[in-house]
Amino acid sequence: MARHRAGAGVDTVSASSRPRRRGDRTLADRLEEEAAIFGRRFEDAFWVADRAACAMALHAANALAGPMLEAAQHFPDFRLPELFCGFAGKAVGVPVPYPGACSPQAWAAAAPLFMIRTMLGMRAQAADGSLELVRPHLPTWLGKLTVSDLRVGAASVDLFCHRWRGTTSTEVLRKTGDLEVTIRV
Repeated sequence: MARHRAGAGVDTVSASSRPRRRGDRTLADRLEEEAAIFGRRFEDAFWVADRAACAMALHAANALAGPMLEAAQHFPDFRLPELFCGFAGKAVGVPVPYPGACSPQAWAAAAPLFMIRTMLGMRAQAADGSLELVRPHLPTWLGKLTVSDLRVGAASVDLFCHRWRGTTSTEVLRKTGDLEVTIRV
């Protein structure tokens, strides 16, 4: 999606124009069907991998990662299931495990990594031996981030990102192998 159109997409996905909820909207008829099967009605369902895909497409990890990472704190070992639920308002206050959701689940496990990739504007080309970070930007709630032993082909790199006064600075802490790292601000 073009960056100039991403704002409307972020608003739709994050439901910022609606009352604050924990996840993405699902279809009403699906909710009715699930209520009949599981004996409860979930007002919102949060598909972890879908949220990460939306963040990548909309260049909006900063806006969309917060609720996902906040929810991870409520699951054992911070392990996100493929799907969890939220009820409106303060009725429950924590994400609710969805009956039958897989955990661990590969797509859900990869979702936080996709969010980090999007935040840092990371573009790796293993065949060319290059790693490019395009306009890395940490959200306000994340002051620093260390990426350790990031593999790009046979090479690896450690990165440190730090947010200070609205600006994100990034530095290479360690690099092994033949790898060109470019940081574009």
